[in-house]
Amino acid sequence: MFDQLALTVFSQFIGCDELALRVGYGIPVVLRDAAPGPAACIQVANSRTLWRILIKPNLAIGEAYMQGRLHIDNDDLEALMHLLIANFKNWQILWAERLSLFISYQFAPLFHLNLLHASKRSVVRHYNLTVALFASFLKPRRQYSCVYFSMADNSLEEAQVANLAWRDAKLNLQPGDRVLDIGYSPGGLAAAMMECQPDVHATGITLSDRQLFYAVNNLGKLAANDRVILSLQDYRRQTGHFNKIVSFDILEHARPGNSGTYYRRVRELLNAGGIAAIHSIGFHGTARPFNRWLQKYIFPGGFLA
Repeated sequence: MFDQLALTVFSQFIGCDELALRVGYGIPVVLRDAAPGPAACIQVANSRTLWRILIKPNLAIGEAYMQGRLHIDNDDLEALMHLLIANFKNWQILWAERLSLFISYQFAPLFHLNLLHASKRSVVRHYNLTVALFASFLKPRRQYSCVYFSMADNSLEEAQVANLAWRDAKLNLQPGDRVLDIGYSPGGLAAAMMECQPDVHATGITLSDRQLFYAVNNLGKLAANDRVILSLQDYRRQTGHFNKIVSFDILEHARPGNSGTYYRRVRELLNAGGIAAIHSIGFHGTARPFNRWLQKYIFPGGFLA
């Protein structure tokens, strides 16, 4: 009875083509729509897994797959991904998903208090992963945010260099500038600034000790002189004054209600007439947390405003 109810709700998700779904070792049920589109065939371990997917799809599908509670026929993950993407809008308006998201959003501020120890813990969860992991997709410059492909055939490294040049141009670096990089990528921007304008003094602050270790070793002699200072520091505890301040994709971690604190601290650290280049990922609509998967496995505490 409950499985049938779950399957009835599940069928509302399918807006194009079909999904063959089997619960446990039962008979497969084919959910289809008249509109053409991708097709996939999956087996979920039990009713509990099925209901969890209905209530928290953007977390439960991935977890069930990782934990072996969701099997895809012929291991055709690509087919399932195509089907999920094609029906994404249907899932967003599904009542079970909307109800669970509504409840989680009401309590979101309680779980996104931007306390110092909470900020440190969230950063460590992500940025203290292995150097080898980041090297596998970030390449030599370790640029994490929005690389710039000026040409369709640019390599990833070329796009990273273009992005660094764009950032430096925004800062309008001048000889003698004191620059603060909040939440720096592992030394990439500091090295680029030295290439563009050798006579600048760069300070980089992060909450990730592994990121700091990599940056110090990556910059080599640059990190050994007083023109580059790298440290474990929360922006709220940073002191001094700077001609230029740069911050890329850090505001998302400031969490709801704290953007004012963030901007005030930037203003306090910035010299009169200075330049602050702040890059952030925004959201069209009401501010909300990242989806459940990103919250748990990628960017704990992240929030889109």
